[in-house]
Amino acid sequence: MMNHLPFENWLLDDIDLSDEQKQMLQSHLRECNRCMDLKDRWLQVDRRLQSVQTTSPADGFSARWKAGLDARWANLHHQQVHRWLFILSVLGLLTFSLIMINILRTTSLMDWLFAAFDTVSGFFDWWDQLLQALFSVFALFPPFVSMILTILIVSMLCVLTLVWILSLWRIYRRGNYMV
Repeated sequence: MMNHLPFENWLLDDIDLSDEQKQMLQSHLRECNRCMDLKDRWLQVDRRLQSVQTTSPADGFSARWKAGLDARWANLHHQQVHRWLFILSVLGLLTFSLIMINILRTTSLMDWLFAAFDTVSGFFDWWDQLLQALFSVFALFPPFVSMILTILIVSMLCVLTLVWILSLWRIYRRGNYMV
């Protein structure tokens, strides 16, 4: 059985052969009809490839292709963001489920109710202490200063809200949001 692989590679690869390799190839081609047929067919294909004339693209092809490329790129990016959001959501849900299973295995319902009540009452205590601190600070100033500070704080909150709404509107108008 003859080993055709190196001779087939020499025929099909566009490489320079040494004199010894050329002689081995010529000798093999005289003995092997299969490789000689391969050489003839490859020369026909090569001649056809050389004779084919290249055509110029239609006018505006590059611009249309680039515009389509931008749209495809944006679509691909959009799909990747959705895929990652889905993966992260599933992982988050899985993690939350495992934590909840572990907590439910190790605690009772009464522990949960006491913890919830303690959290809610702690929040209201914190809120009450914050209001008392603010009222005590405002009590240090004359009434007109307290009123001016209140107006300034409310005005700043209104301006921040307006800036936030305008930012959302600009993002929505440009279409640079990931939904």
